Amino acid sequence: MLYRVRAKQGLLIINFDAKGYYALDDNKRVLNAYGEKGKLYVDVNTKTRYVYLFKANENEYPRDKVFTLLYPEDFKMVKYEGCEKRTEVKDKTLLNNEKNSLAYLYSKKEVEAPLYLELSYCYEGEADNLLLGLFSENEPDNVPECHGKVLGGCSKYYSKGSVAVGFDPHYSKTDLVVINEDGKCEILKTNKDLTGCHNLKLFATHKIGLWIDEYGPLTFNFSRHKGSVYLVANSGGNTARVEVNFLGVYEGEATTVDKVEKAGFSEVEIKDFRGIAYGKLNLDRVNVIIGANNAGKTTILDAIYLLSGPEQKIPGFNTSLELLAYLHDVKKGNNKFIYRFYNTATSPVLRGDEIEYYDILKYVNAGKGEEVKALYLSPRLLHRYIKFIKDNWEEISNYTEIFTDIFNEINEINVEEYLTMTLEPFGGTYTFYLIRKDGKRVRLNDVGEGVKIYIISRILYEYLKPSIILWDDIESHLNPSILGKVIAWFSNIPSQVIVTTHNLDVAKDIAKDGKCVVIDIDKDGILRVEEVQDLEEYKKLGLDSRAIIRVIRSGKSKTVNP
Repeated sequence: MLYRVRAKQGLLIINFDAKGYYALDDNKRVLNAYGEKGKLYVDVNTKTRYVYLFKANENEYPRDKVFTLLYPEDFKMVKYEGCEKRTEVKDKTLLNNEKNSLAYLYSKKEVEAPLYLELSYCYEGEADNLLLGLFSENEPDNVPECHGKVLGGCSKYYSKGSVAVGFDPHYSKTDLVVINEDGKCEILKTNKDLTGCHNLKLFATHKIGLWIDEYGPLTFNFSRHKGSVYLVANSGGNTARVEVNFLGVYEGEATTVDKVEKAGFSEVEIKDFRGIAYGKLNLDRVNVIIGANNAGKTTILDAIYLLSGPEQKIPGFNTSLELLAYLHDVKKGNNKFIYRFYNTATSPVLRGDEIEYYDILKYVNAGKGEEVKALYLSPRLLHRYIKFIKDNWEEISNYTEIFTDIFNEINEINVEEYLTMTLEPFGGTYTFYLIRKDGKRVRLNDVGEGVKIYIISRILYEYLKPSIILWDDIESHLNPSILGKVIAWFSNIPSQVIVTTHNLDVAKDIAKDGKCVVIDIDKDGILRVEEVQDLEEYKKLGLDSRAIIRVIRSGKSKTVNP
C-alpha cells in the first residue's frame, strides 16, 4: 500500500508504523526519516505538497539522520555515587535502585529554538526528581530555590540560567515543577501520575508547550533560546529505576499528523482475473503500461480500480463496479461479470470467478481491503462526468482558482483565449459555455474533443482530489499539445498515476517522472511484466511492444533484430 500525508516544512511527526517504509517527496526524492513502533519522523526540507510513504523490501524501521540530538549518541552520561563521586558512564538506565545517587544526560552540542523535543521514559519507584533542562550553558551543578520544598535529592541537578521542568514523587506524583532561568519554581497541577512509563512532547517556539501522553498542553515562558539539553534522575535517600527509551531533539518547526491517507498501491498481485491467471506489478507514483492489443493493459487498470474500493462513490455512477460494468457493456442479470477479490497481509490480491452481476458485491465485500479514492478517465465516460459536474455545479462553480489555472494552461496552446466556464439554459436543458476573452460564448460540446477532455478531467480531479488516476489509452482523442499539458499536469499533482498507451513517444514523455513497463500474457495466462529502461533506443529501432518484451526477457542486445 502507498500512503501520503500533507507536507509542511520542518519535522513531520506521523502516527504510523513505518516498519519497512521510506519517505519520498513529490519529485521522488528520498526524505530522511526515522521510525519507531507506531511513529515516523520525517525531515521535510524540500518544496513538496505531500510526503509519500512507500513500502520497501526491507522489514526494518528507517533510521536516517533526522534529529539534531538523538540519545544515546549525542549525549554524554554522568553519574554521581554517594552524591559526590563523578564518573562518565554508558548505560541505558539512569538509576537502578541506587540510594544517594544522581545521573544525568548532557547534550554534546547546543540547540536553538524553535525546536521539538520528545522523551519516552519509565520511572519505577518513589525516589527524588526527574528533571528535563533546556538551553543550558553548563552541566547541572546547582539547585533551584524550591530545593527541599518540591524537589530534592543530591544537590547537583539544576544548571543555573536554564529553564527546566520535572517532578519529584517524594513530594508529589502529579505536580510538574517548572524552573525558570532565575531558579524560581512554579507548580503545574496535572492530576496525572507522572511515575510509570510516559511519552513527553515539548514544542519550544515563542512559548514552551508540553504534553505528557495525551495530556496537555501545559505552557510556560522562556527567555534563553540557545544552549544544551540535559536530563537528570535523582534518588536521594530513596530508590527508583529510571530508564530512557527515547530522547530526540529537532531544531526547527514540527507538526504532528494523526492520520495518513491511502494514496495508491506500491504492489498489486492479480490471480484468475479476466484472462490473467497470475501476475504481479510493482508501481511507482507515475506509471506507464505499454503492450499490444489483448496484452492485459485495461485488465490491470480494472483490477486496480476494483482494489481501490468496489463501493466507493463514483461521479456519474453509484459504485466503481457499475462504472466498469458500463465500460464493458455488462447487463445486469444477464452477462457474466468476473470481479472478485481478496486481500493479503503483503499486497492486494484480485481473483476472479464468473459470477452474476447481482452477486458481485456479496463476493467483493467478503475480502474488502483498504479503500483508496480513484478516478478512472476514459472518453467513453465523458458524458457521464459532464452530467455529474452539472449536478454539482453550485459547489464546483465556487472553485474559481480551478478555472483560472485550467484556462491559463489551455490559452497557452489555443488560438482562442478563454476566461471561464458557465452553465446556462439551452434548448430546454442546461449546457456548459466557455467564455472567451472577447466576450463571445462557445458551447463546451463545440470545442475540440481534446480540450473538452482536459477541462472535464481537471475539474473532476480538483473537485474529488483522488489518490489515484487511471487513464486507459491516454493518447486517444488528445492532440500533441493537449497531451503535453496532461503530462505536465501529471508531474505536478500529488497522486499516483497509472496510464496505458500504444505510443512509445507518449510513454517516454510520461515515464520521465516515473516508470514504464511493458506487459504481455503468455499462453498459460501468466502476466509477463518488464520494466523498460530506455524507450528512446527501442523507438529508434522501430520495435513494437511485443518485440520489446521479447528482447528484454531474452537478455539480448537491443541491436539484435528479434
